[in-house]
Parts: sequence; C-alpha cells; structure tokens
Amino acid sequence: YQTQLTRQKTLNEEKATLATHVLEGTKKAEQLSHDIKQNSESVQQEERVGLQLAVVEKQTLIVEKEKVVAKQTQEFLELEHTLSESIKATPVNDIAELKTSLALINSQPEVKKQQAELTQNKVALEQKLDTVKQQLLVGQENVPTDVDEVSLKIQQKSIKERLDINVQEVRSIQNKLTKQTNLKEKQATLLTQLDTQKVVAKEAEADIKSLEDDGGVHFRRKVQQVITDDLMSKANQVLEKISGRYYVRKVESEHGLALEIEDTKQQNARRLPKTLSGGESFVVSLALALGLAEMASDEHALDSLFLDEGFGNLDAESLYLAMTTLEGLKMQGKLVGVISHVEGVRKRIKTQIEMVKKPNGLSTLKVVS
Repeated sequence: YQTQLTRQKTLNEEKATLATHVLEGTKKAEQLSHDIKQNSESVQQEERVGLQLAVVEKQTLIVEKEKVVAKQTQEFLELEHTLSESIKATPVNDIAELKTSLALINSQPEVKKQQAELTQNKVALEQKLDTVKQQLLVGQENVPTDVDEVSLKIQQKSIKERLDINVQEVRSIQNKLTKQTNLKEKQATLLTQLDTQKVVAKEAEADIKSLEDDGGVHFRRKVQQVITDDLMSKANQVLEKISGRYYVRKVESEHGLALEIEDTKQQNARRLPKTLSGGESFVVSLALALGLAEMASDEHALDSLFLDEGFGNLDAESLYLAMTTLEGLKMQGKLVGVISHVEGVRKRIKTQIEMVKKPNGLSTLKVVS
C-alpha cells in the first residue's frame, strides 16, 4: 500500500509537471500563431505595395510608349503631307497611284522580257504564214486547169481507197499493240509467279536439306508443329461451340507435345489437363477427337459420330454436361450414336436400339422410341 501511495504521488507530480508543460506549450503555440498572423499580414502588405509599385511602373511605361507612338504618328502625317505636296507637281494624282507606278517600274524588266517573247512569236507566226501562202500558191499552180469531173471522181475514189488501206493498217497496228500489251501483262504475271515459285523452291530445298540433316528429325518436328497447330485450331473451334469456356493450348516440353487448358472463367488461367473433372475431360477429349476426325476426313464434313462407352466414370453433373454437349452437336446437324449401358444416358436419348439376349445365347436388335 505504501508503494502504491508513493507511485500515486509520483504520478500526480508528473501529471502536474506535464500539465505545466502543456500549458506552456499552448501559450507558445498561441504566441507562434499570433506571430505567424502578424508576419502574414506584413507579407501581404509588402506584396500589395510591390504590386502597386509594379502597376505604377507599367503605367509609366505605357505613358512613355503612347508618347513615342503619338510622336511617330505625327511624323508619319507630316511625311505623308510633304509627299502629297510633292506629288501635286507630278502627273501622279495620289499616293496609291504612286505605289502602282513604282510597282510597274519594278516589274519593267519582266514586262520587256514578255514583250520580246511576244515579238519573236509574232515574227515566227508571220514566217509560218508566208510559208503556208507559198505552199498554197504552189499547190494552185500544180492543180491542172483542164481536169474534168470524171477525173476528179477517179482521183477521189483512189484517195478514199488509200485512206481505207491506211485505216486498216492503223487498226492492225493497234491490235498488235493491244496484243503486245496483253503479252506484257502476262509476262509480268508469269514473272511474279516465277518469283513465288522460286520462293517455294527455296523453301522446298531448305526442307530437303532438313530431311538430310540429322536423319530428318528437324523436318519431322516441323511437320508435327504444323499438324499440332492445325489440331489446336480445329479443337478450339469445337470447344468454343460446345463449351464456350475452355481452350486447349500447346506447351513446349522436353518430352515433345504437352497440353494446357485455358479457363476463361478463371481469368484465363492455365492448368494441366489432369486437374479437369470427369465431364470437363470428356468435353476436351471430344473436341480433340472431332478435330482429329476432321483432319483425317480430308476437309470433308463429318456428319456422324459414334461414342463407345466413356460414361460410366462420370458423376451426375459431369454426365449432364457430356450429354448436353452431345445434344449441342445434334443441333449442329450431326448424327451422334452412343453405345452405353448407363441408365442416365438411356433417359436422355429418345431414339434407341436395344440388344436383347435370347435364351439360346444369340441376340436380337429392336428399335425403342
């Protein structure tokens, strides 16, 4: 108890000391706030004074600039008046006409050059006109004066025949030009095809070389790569139709081909095929089987599909997913045949063919709708 009293007394003393410190700190804070307020007011006052001084300086500069502008304007008006007085003693009426005259004076060399060119063209045209006149006079002298109408018709017919011959020759030349143009286009097409075939031949040579190197291992891997890409593409197309969730992805592996399953409902996360449930594995296996069947069908449509068992290890949810997938294939126009002894499969299939065993050990088939 004495110890507790001593501790309480010590704590009370410390509490009083802390209260004193708090009071002093509060006073200091109030003093600092007061000082900050006074300093802020002083700074604002100094900023106002500075702004006022800057405004006064700007106003002074504006007044000085206005005086300079007024002075320059006055000088310009005096010069314009002097120029107008000087123009009165000349043939020019005003300043605008003076500017036009100065522009014409500046363009005088170009005008003289154009005038010289026009003069040369005029002389050349006059010479050509004289030549034509002389040819016309010579032609008139060569025209016989005693030609009768029959001779003129004969000459006209001869000229027309020669004209027809010339027209036919022109057409023949045009046809030859057209054929030549077509041949050039064919040549360009053949050259393009030749370049393409050269590229194909170069690739074929590279493939032949890869066949010869390492016993053809590299070439076989290349072919396997192409086939695998085609299989992944076809299988994913089927998966997109029947599932809309999973995609099969190829992964490089030291043992060869490895597969991963991409799940679009899990932020496109990838996982191993062994993590799939029974129904999911069935859907993926079905897609791969359809992809392989389409590749083996040589681009022909696969209209029928038969599944032998594979349903016995599925739980109810997986079996529902598998049967829904098969019904989706039926909606796409495919004939799906299922061989199974599972009762859940029998309930989902409307058209059935049952095998009934006879007492003699033989069996018979009957259609059940």
